Amino acid sequence: MNWEKGALRNLPYSYQTLVKKLDDTETGRIGFVTENETAYVTGVRLGDGRILSVSLPLGTVGGTVGILRMQLVWVSILSLALGFCLSWIISKRFGKPIAQISRSAKLIAKGNFRPEFPKGFCAELDELSDTLEETALHLEKAKNAQRDFLANVSHDLRTPLTMIKGYAEMVKEISWNDEEKREKDLDIIMRESDRLTALVNEILEFSAMQADGSARFAVTDYGKGITDEEIPYIWDRYYTSRNRKNKAAVSGLGLSIAKEILTAHRAKFGVDIENNCTFWFELQVCSNAAA
Repeated sequence: MNWEKGALRNLPYSYQTLVKKLDDTETGRIGFVTENETAYVTGVRLGDGRILSVSLPLGTVGGTVGILRMQLVWVSILSLALGFCLSWIISKRFGKPIAQISRSAKLIAKGNFRPEFPKGFCAELDELSDTLEETALHLEKAKNAQRDFLANVSHDLRTPLTMIKGYAEMVKEISWNDEEKREKDLDIIMRESDRLTALVNEILEFSAMQADGSARFAVTDYGKGITDEEIPYIWDRYYTSRNRKNKAAVSGLGLSIAKEILTAHRAKFGVDIENNCTFWFELQVCSNAAA
């Protein structure tokens, strides 16, 4: 300790350093760490030569900081461990039904359209399972429709091909020198060829309809037609063309009824008047219509 004459109590070794630093500052306040880094000293000049000094041993603060640091480390370790455990438990609970759904979906890809999907875990996964089940049913219907279609096409193709082959053999072996008989056989061959061509065209049209997803129908009127001014009103009830002479024979409900039917089926429809007058509508092709 540093005892000075007239002092009421002992002064710390840093007192002279405090006084010097206070003399060097303009604010009359100072704070610093002692040279041996054992204490933090702060002081303020009160006036009349009095100085208020407070010294805080850094060893005490360091111990407290060490304790807090160690507590923070343990809390962090426990939090990470608890978070890992919770994540593992939640992932296992969610992962199990998702893995089951994934396995069932793979069965659909292999041709099994009646797999079992787990339900009861949560509303979102139940909705996903319902969607996959519905998708599997639609795929099954489409597969059955495709199989039936191929069977029908094979049967329809086999009949004209068999007749063409049979009559061609008759012409080659029997009627090649009988003109009348040969002409009859050739007529049958040509008729069956035309039938076969028409059947192939229908198959191509059906494939195009399924690719486009819609079928278009049109009816053309080669009469006087409709003017541009009348188009906004032709779908209204009781409307009849001003160019019609005998209005008593019509009710003006035909196009209005057609509009209601097409609207109920969510069909696109309209009229083109560039070349004659053509009414048209489009219907969506239902994937299970053939089933």
